[in-house]
Amino acid sequence: MTKTWGILVLGQLVSFSLACGGAAQATLHWECDFSAPTLSTTFVYLLMFLFLIPVYCRKRKLLSDSDNEKIDNDDHKMTTSPCRNGSKCITTSLSNSLPKIILNPGKPKQSSSMWSYFFVALLDVEANYITVLAYKYTTATSVNLLDALAIPSSMILSRFALKRVYRSVHVTGAVVCIVGIVINVYTDYHIENERISSGGSDDDILMKEENEYPHRLFGDILGLFAGVLWGVNNVAQEYLIQEGGDPMEFLGMLGMFGSLISIFQVVLLERGDFLSLIAQSSKGEMKVSTVNQK
Repeated sequence: MTKTWGILVLGQLVSFSLACGGAAQATLHWECDFSAPTLSTTFVYLLMFLFLIPVYCRKRKLLSDSDNEKIDNDDHKMTTSPCRNGSKCITTSLSNSLPKIILNPGKPKQSSSMWSYFFVALLDVEANYITVLAYKYTTATSVNLLDALAIPSSMILSRFALKRVYRSVHVTGAVVCIVGIVINVYTDYHIENERISSGGSDDDILMKEENEYPHRLFGDILGLFAGVLWGVNNVAQEYLIQEGGDPMEFLGMLGMFGSLISIFQVVLLERGDFLSLIAQSSKGEMKVSTVNQK
């Protein structure tokens, strides 16, 4: 029971952190005119990459202890061989193990294949990218609601891939989730349709929101696609870990491949945004220094 409550509390903390991150992304876009979805998550993957350091050290230690134990066992391994006088002599043998251990001490092995880690990291990076990109076109509330599509999509996929069996209460929760998503998308579609047909709203608050998010429906589509990707990604992660994967190694590999994919994507798609951010920062520092001089 205590473990269940601990999982629930940690899940709520993760959800709160994701909501704060979404609000920060929306604020960066509208207050600072900056939107670089991949760049904003690259540093997270770099930090996750550090998980590989204790994993590597632990596996090296286990491998070394295993090799030493093998040598000790071979030291005490007694064999019999014929002596010159025809009787049997007892001898010990190290020739079968010691040279191999000295010449080839071995390296720590991954729990899963490198391609599996790469595929999961690619899914994770693109799901993050599309989610953050959606904040540029629709409200943070809509994005967070639409990301909940990960729940029914992961349930459907895990039913076939992992042979999961769900109770009626789980299915009911998924249906409620889908109904909420449909209502949210329909509302945004209605607002955008009304804006196009009438040229705007009389309400000042709605008018401001319409001006900030003129392409809400496109943002909703991005949010829906991101939710499906999150569902596929969650099932793939669960499959890797359940197949004997080490969670620490998984986080480290996800960080390593996620960092490489993110850096490549930043150079390919967000190089201009990154350079403009540096240029704006330089101009801001110049303005501050000019004001201080006056």
